[in-house]
Amino acid sequence: MASKNNDLDSLIGVLNDDPELVTYSETDVAEVRTWIPTLIPQFDYHLVGGIPATGQVSEIFGKESSGKSTFAATVMKNALKMGFAIIYFDVEQTETASRIQQLGIDTSHIITMKPKRLKDNTVKPLSVEVIGQKIIDILAKVQSSQPGRPVLFIWDSIAQTQSEIQADTDAASPLVGQQAKALATVGRKIQTNLVANNGALLAFNQARDDFNAPNPKYKQLKTTGGKSWDHLLSTRISFQPKTKIMANSKDSEAIGNHTRIRVPKSKVGDNFDSDFEVALIGKWGYDFEYNMVLEAQNEGLISTRYPKYVAEDGVEIKGSNILDLVYKFKDPENIKYTTELWQKILLNYFPQCYPPLFNTKGFMSVEDFPVIKGLRKYYIEIQNNLPEGEQTYNYKDFMRALADGDVPDTIINELKETDDQ
Repeated sequence: MASKNNDLDSLIGVLNDDPELVTYSETDVAEVRTWIPTLIPQFDYHLVGGIPATGQVSEIFGKESSGKSTFAATVMKNALKMGFAIIYFDVEQTETASRIQQLGIDTSHIITMKPKRLKDNTVKPLSVEVIGQKIIDILAKVQSSQPGRPVLFIWDSIAQTQSEIQADTDAASPLVGQQAKALATVGRKIQTNLVANNGALLAFNQARDDFNAPNPKYKQLKTTGGKSWDHLLSTRISFQPKTKIMANSKDSEAIGNHTRIRVPKSKVGDNFDSDFEVALIGKWGYDFEYNMVLEAQNEGLISTRYPKYVAEDGVEIKGSNILDLVYKFKDPENIKYTTELWQKILLNYFPQCYPPLFNTKGFMSVEDFPVIKGLRKYYIEIQNNLPEGEQTYNYKDFMRALADGDVPDTIINELKETDDQ
């Protein structure tokens, strides 16, 4: 008599004759294979590795002027360097090309969608349904033209995007819940296409106080979109401005502000309810060097009263204040010390693996990210020495891609150069 397991194996074999059915051992659909880093170690740590891509939908929410759109620029800048195609749905029509350029982004590589002009010359705002279908169409077009190319969609914002019914009528009474219904329908459609066609969606939302909270003292920020939209999200991140940042203690004009970041929802790791602060500088955004210096001070790598970093070779990088020291680290001549300091901070947060270095779609190269020099090889040696069961998914996935020749030559050459040193 055949064993139960043999009978089950036989049944699975029969079912697998259907090309639409596979065993879970043959799929990694729920795994995050690509991350878009912020390059702020503390930020990436609390996001498990950065913004999760490859089929994931993430939401950034906060009140007006909380730094959401500026954060989008940080993500876009790094995603462009990693080879992502970027599509920006600016429903609010508030993000200017000059501001995006100021934050270091080549706007000629950012695609946006214009609202439709009707025959009577009125302009119809972008709707939930139109954006959803455009996401699906663009994903198919990109994968037909350049298979494997990752695509990042920015939707700014959910709160300002109406459903088709709302856009076509002025009546208020029949419109209750129409936006949430449209988002629920569109969300189900785009999720499948994002997963299948290497897409990621970063959506922005407005936040408002929940005045219906049982105790006003504990009221929380609420967003629009409904429960179905919230269920779709893999990560929700809230932004809230805190204290102002001054270049000098005697200054009256702020150069930026500290921003409180929380992660009230996460499906990608144990980062639920993370709570931390980063610096937003007016002209630079979520600046790499400024946040690096602040983190280095918090970890005792840079003195606080008279900012100074003592490098491994004994060289001292000094500044009259934090901003002055930041300019020193921005100097290309000091890239060696910037790299050294940033890697020290990163290794405190990611001692065994930094997930974005092991993406299999959207790669970080030393040419585009000089501060990662030597890190990939360092982590590979650590992972190689771990039992297989303790090795991270991203590392194993990357090594399979490397063995199959599915990694760019720039990455292969980087690893060879590291071996020769």
